[in-house]
Amino acid sequence: MIIFVALSFSPILVYPVEFFLMIKIFVYLGYRKIDEMAVLYNSNRRLIFETVARNPGINFNTLMISYGINRGVLQYHLHILELKGKIVRFHTAKSEGYFENSGRWGNLEKCIFIHMRNSTTKKILGILSDSREITRKEIAEILGVSGPSITWHTNRLSEDGIITITRNGRDASFRLSHDAARSIRGLSRALQSPVFSGQAHADQAV
Repeated sequence: MIIFVALSFSPILVYPVEFFLMIKIFVYLGYRKIDEMAVLYNSNRRLIFETVARNPGINFNTLMISYGINRGVLQYHLHILELKGKIVRFHTAKSEGYFENSGRWGNLEKCIFIHMRNSTTKKILGILSDSREITRKEIAEILGVSGPSITWHTNRLSEDGIITITRNGRDASFRLSHDAARSIRGLSRALQSPVFSGQAHADQAV
């Protein structure tokens, strides 16, 4: 509350559009103390929480599009869920996703879940989980995807420590890092599905 009062006198301190949008939503919905037992009484908030719990790593835009929830309303409910410790927002090098705050997944597992939300990246990880090492050209031929697209996906995976890249002239070869291979095996057993083939729909395909 102190932060909101302070910001009300200095809106220039935040992104103006986001600030006024949040003020509008808080005025409309009412900002009140919500105890731990009542946090899920609101039907929209409960739906958001249940969706996050079923879809680890889901991102903001997918939540908004899937249920047709207004951006400001979704921001409000996610804020309440984070504030009350029901969910956590996790950042990778280039992306972010939401998780139930259950302590079930470590940071590397969360990274993998977020990358798995992209259908092409998910396929690449599926190929790598079955191979000790494979080249960019081989992956491109298997998936029918261009070499530059494979590079885009694999660079993001490398930045988050999920794969290692060995460069050989103009081509490159990839393999899962030791920790990522172990995590994927554990996640596959936990989800009873090889490389999460039964995971909810991906957020995007590139």
